Amino acid sequence: MFLIYLKKLLLVILVSIIISILGSIIGYWVFEADWPFIPVPILAGALMSLIQKENKSWKFIDKLLIGSLVFGFLLIFLISLRIYLTIHPAKPNLPLIIFNQKDFITLSLVFSFISFLSGLFGIVIKGLTSLIKKRSN
Repeated sequence: MFLIYLKKLLLVILVSIIISILGSIIGYWVFEADWPFIPVPILAGALMSLIQKENKSWKFIDKLLIGSLVFGFLLIFLISLRIYLTIHPAKPNLPLIIFNQKDFITLSLVFSFISFLSGLFGIVIKGLTSLIKKRSN
């Protein structure tokens, strides 16, 4: 039982890691303006809920919460690492985490919250599609 749960959790964490790596790579272009970063956590949350094979909404929540937190913190860390690696040749005494601890945690939680909300929306979409399939049969 625990191994099945761990396998499902591992799949959600893997999706959040892949999306955060892709988000940090495309973040060079996306994060230069005001709000274009919104599609990245929305995509992460929706994919985390759509890959799950559950049919009860309460079974989604714990895996979605863990995946959203992993996504938020890893994305902000990878973006700050990318900024560090591009600025480091010009300023060698710059610390690794450019944001102070409060900003790092706040930005990570904002990305996690957006991802979690879009995952909840993905659960609603998945439920509606299952109801439509049942009704059409």
